[in-house]
Amino acid sequence: MRAFLLFLLIAFPSWPAMGQAYVDLLLHYPSPEQVKKDILEKHTDAKPEEISGYQSGRLLMLADTIKYMHSSSGNVGSLPTNPRKLYDAYISEFQKIDRSINREKCGYFSNLFETCVGSNYNWSKVEYQRGYQAAEETASLYFPENLRLDFVKIADFHGLRDRNQKAAEEQGRKRFVNAFSWICIALGILNLALSLRRAYKLGKYRFKNTTGGGAIEFSSFNAALRHRFSIGWTALTLLSGLLLVGLGVAVRVFI
Repeated sequence: MRAFLLFLLIAFPSWPAMGQAYVDLLLHYPSPEQVKKDILEKHTDAKPEEISGYQSGRLLMLADTIKYMHSSSGNVGSLPTNPRKLYDAYISEFQKIDRSINREKCGYFSNLFETCVGSNYNWSKVEYQRGYQAAEETASLYFPENLRLDFVKIADFHGLRDRNQKAAEEQGRKRFVNAFSWICIALGILNLALSLRRAYKLGKYRFKNTTGGGAIEFSSFNAALRHRFSIGWTALTLLSGLLLVGLGVAVRVFI
């Protein structure tokens, strides 16, 4: 295929927007099958939908760079025949993968525990399609050292570095929100457990020290104060536990 592509490029040098570096780059573009194989070999422990997302993202990145080599506007219709065939091969393989993904709407708990197939796929796809680091990784994997910077520059045609930074900031924000919500939920559950434990002890004390008239007997005035304090503290702990759990759940749902 490379020999055929080289022949076409030499015989029909109709690339007004391309320099020699771009022509050389095209000789090293991998096949869609090679892209999928390389992703599988690297992400052996990833979830199936994440692997599909990585494959889709890299296929789309390669397809996008072919578009912008020839046209600053990314006009696919202006692509010469052979690069267009390669572009179409990437898009066709991407569409096959994309159609295989389960698009069922995910519920709250699926998102809570990050088991939503569609969301995991989309996040992985975006990471490999638009990430500046992914562009550098793709360049180092498929292109000679003297051409890698040229590929990254094309991949960064519309400011992928800035978009990647914003995506990283958004991902960092989501991770912070996720961690904050789990901390709230964990602290809330801990407070609820402590309040139930204290309530059990208070109930047990009342059972053993209640007179026939319904009054609670205490060994001293200080013991009575401690009992009253324990009742208030138990109520406060129970309330704080409920509030923390509610806050944690609300943060995950609405933010």
